[in-house]
Amino acid sequence: MSLSEYRKHFFVVFGITFLVYLWSTPETVQFEDDGLFIMAAYFNGIAHPPGYPLYTIVGHFMSKLPIGSVAFRIHLLSGVFASLACGLIWLLTFKLLNNRDSAYLASLSFGFSGIFWSQAIIAEVYTLNILIIVLISCLLIQYCNHEDPRSSIKILRWTGLIYGFGLSNHWPILILSTPMFLMLVWNVRQRLVCQLCHVLPFVMIGLLPYVWMIYRSQMNPDISFYGPISSWRDFLYIISREGYQQMDNSPTAGWWDKMMFGRYVLFDGWRQFAPVASLFVVAGLFSQWRLLGFKHSIALLAGYLGNTVILILLLNFDYDMKHQIVFRVYPLVAYFIMSVWLACGFQYVISILNKNFQPVWFILFLRKAGVFILCTVTFFNNVSANYRANDEYADNYSRVILGQLERDAIFIVNSDFTVLPVGYLNKIEGVRDDVLLYQSYGLIFNNRLFRGDNRMTEQERIAKLTGFIQDVDNPVYSEAIFPHQFAVDYYGLYIKLDKNRPVESFNFVFNQSIYNYFLQLFSSPKPVDPWSLMLYRYQRRDFCFLNTGLASFALAQDKREFFQDMVNQYCQNFYGALGQIDAMLLGDGHLTPEFDWQLFRHLLDLAVTQDQQAMNLNELIFIEKLKNLGIDRGLLTDPGKNGS
Repeated sequence: MSLSEYRKHFFVVFGITFLVYLWSTPETVQFEDDGLFIMAAYFNGIAHPPGYPLYTIVGHFMSKLPIGSVAFRIHLLSGVFASLACGLIWLLTFKLLNNRDSAYLASLSFGFSGIFWSQAIIAEVYTLNILIIVLISCLLIQYCNHEDPRSSIKILRWTGLIYGFGLSNHWPILILSTPMFLMLVWNVRQRLVCQLCHVLPFVMIGLLPYVWMIYRSQMNPDISFYGPISSWRDFLYIISREGYQQMDNSPTAGWWDKMMFGRYVLFDGWRQFAPVASLFVVAGLFSQWRLLGFKHSIALLAGYLGNTVILILLLNFDYDMKHQIVFRVYPLVAYFIMSVWLACGFQYVISILNKNFQPVWFILFLRKAGVFILCTVTFFNNVSANYRANDEYADNYSRVILGQLERDAIFIVNSDFTVLPVGYLNKIEGVRDDVLLYQSYGLIFNNRLFRGDNRMTEQERIAKLTGFIQDVDNPVYSEAIFPHQFAVDYYGLYIKLDKNRPVESFNFVFNQSIYNYFLQLFSSPKPVDPWSLMLYRYQRRDFCFLNTGLASFALAQDKREFFQDMVNQYCQNFYGALGQIDAMLLGDGHLTPEFDWQLFRHLLDLAVTQDQQAMNLNELIFIEKLKNLGIDRGLLTDPGKNGS
C-alpha cells in the first residue's frame, strides 16, 4: 500500500472520530480533573503529580485559540489526541493483520469505546498517553522491518524522543507498557543494544518539559499544585507522586480488594464495546497466535497484563465506589489491546466463513457489513453515557455556590468537586472575581497559606487556617466542616464561619436559591457520569442533613412539618439515611438518653441494606462504630424490652 493510501485511511478514521468527539464535547467545565487541567493549561502552570508538563504546554497554546470557551478548547485538544490515536491504531492493526476492514474495526471500536470516549471529551491526559503508546508501537514495528542501519537508527531516534515525551506526560502507564515495547523488538534485540547510544540523547530531549515545569514554578503561576520547585527533594516529591502514597496504598486494602479489582477489569473491559463485539475480543485472544505470530501476540499480552494484573498488584486501593471511579481509566492501554484482539477475532471468523461458504462477494459483503454493524452498535452502546454537550452539572453547582456568597468573601475550598469547577469559573470565566479562593490543604492556587506537600502536621495546618480566619475582616465561608474555633451556619452547599458567636453554636440556614437547586437536582434524572453521580449522592446526604436539622430547629410548626415531609420524600435511601444520622448526632457529639434510638437503628439498617457497594470503608466503619456504641449501651435492642 502506498503512503498516500495510508494517509487516506488515517484521515478517514481521524475525521469520523473527531466529528463524534466534537459533537459530544461539553462546552463548560466538568468534574474529575477537568477543571485542574484547564486551569493549569490556561495559566501555563503545574497540574497534580507528576505535573504532566507536556500536556500543560500543548494545552496552553490550545487555550489561546479563539473558539468557544476555554474549557471547550482544552476539551477539543483531548479529542484531537484521541482521533490521532485512533488513526494510528488503524495503521498498527493494518500492519499486523494486513486487512483494511479489520483495521477499521479496531480503530473505530476503540474510538467509540466507553471509557476512551469519555476521556476524549474532557481535559485529561489519557488520550495523549494512548497516542504516545500507539505511536511508539508503530515505530518499533517499523524499526524491526528496516534492516538498513541508517534507516533503523533514524526510526529509533524518533522512538526515543516520543518515549521521552511519554515520560513527560504519564510515566507510570508508560513504564507498565514498556515490556510490550521490548517484546516487539525482541527479535532484533542485539541490534537495538548496539544502537542504544543513539536513543538516549533523544529520550533526554523528550524530558525537557520537566525542565520547563521547574522553571515555570519559580514564576509563581496562578495554578501550581505544590508551589515553587526549589530543590531536588521538591522535584522528586512531585515526580514520584509521594503525596499520593496514602491514597495509592490504603492500610486496609488486601488481597480481597485486588481480586475484586481484577474482576472489575474483566467486566469493565467487556462493557467497553458492544456485547457481541466483546465475543470477538475473546476469539481474538486465542486466534492471535495464528494471525499475528508468537512475538506480536506475546507483546500484546504483556501490554494487557502490565496495565491490568501488574497495575492491580502495585496499587493498594480499597474496593469502594470512589476508588473504582479513580481506577477505571488506568487500564485504557489494555482496552486498546482488546480492540486489536477484536479485529483478530473478527478476521479469524471471516476466514473460517471464507473457507466454507461461497460466493466470494457474499463474504466480502459480510465482512464490510460486520465491521459497520459492530462499530455502530459500539457507538450506540456508549453514546448515552458520553454525549455531554449539554452537561452543565458542574457549572450549575459552582454558579449556585459563588452566586450566594457575600461580597468580597473568602471561600475555603477542599474537595476536587468544588475546588476545580469553582476555580475555573472564578479565575478563568471571571464569575464573582471579588471572591477569594483558598485551598484548605495549600494546594493548586498560588495564594496558599502553607505548602501542601505534607511538610506540616494536621494540627499545624488547622492552626494556620484558624489564625488566618481570625485575622481577616472578610466574611469567611468553607466547603467543609473542619476543626476550628468558630460558630457555624450550615447552608447545605457550604458553611459560614462566625467569629462573634460561641464556638458550640451550629445553625441550619434556609437559603431559597440553594434549596431550589437541590429540589431541581433531585427531581431531574440522575447523572450518568460516575464523578457527577458520586457528587449527586453526597449532595443527597447533605440535603437530608440540612432538612433533618431544619425540621428539628425550625421555630414554626408548619415549617417543621414541611422539612420533615422533605425528609420523608427524599431521604429514604442510603445517602439520605447517612445525612439524617449526621444531623441526629450533631449536638455535642455524644449520644444522650433522650436520643431516638428506634429511629436511629432504623436509619442504620436502611443505610446498610440500601446500597452496601456504594459505601466506602470510612462509612462502613462509621456505621459499625455507631452500632457497637449503641449495643454497648444496650440501646439498639427492642425499645419495648429496654424501655428506651
